Amino acid sequence: MKQQYKSWFFITVIGFSVFLVAGCGNTSLKDTSPIPQVNTQQSMTTPQPSSGVSTSEADYTKNCATCHEAPPPTNNLQQIIKVVNSGKGRMPSFKGKLSSNQIQAIAEYIVSDR
Repeated sequence: MKQQYKSWFFITVIGFSVFLVAGCGNTSLKDTSPIPQVNTQQSMTTPQPSSGVSTSEADYTKNCATCHEAPPPTNNLQQIIKVVNSGKGRMPSFKGKLSSNQIQAIAEYIVSDR
């Protein structure tokens, strides 16, 4: 009787193991939707102005407005350019991320928007 019990137990364990392994290969539960591709060239370009929005305003909105709710406390064009180039406090430097022409245009936009 003991031998028969061991045989049935062994068959049950093997059968259950086969059942588990077979379930692991079920692809019907996997997400087969395509992975979206990111166009890095497009995301690195300057946004194009749309319907009356200047390039400097679009650059300010994309790079500055996400953190700055209000314009900086200075109206000094050169000081704004210096801070954008070197960073200050929690603000990182944008030198190398924005061209000098973009930084100049953003600073002029900030000063003119007051």
